[in-house]
Amino acid sequence: MPKQVFDLVDYFGVLVVALIFALILCVLSFFVINWLCITHKDDLTAFEK
Repeated sequence: MPKQVFDLVDYFGVLVVALIFALILCVLSFFVINWLCITHKDDLTAFEK
């Protein structure tokens, strides 16, 4: 079985997937923490002041 030869474009796929994963993780954690876990009875956050 011959060795696989990867082009430079093939390595960018890993980078793109990692960036998309990090972006989704940051956005979801921001929205979950600010809008679902913090109620109106809690202290004001820096975003609400």
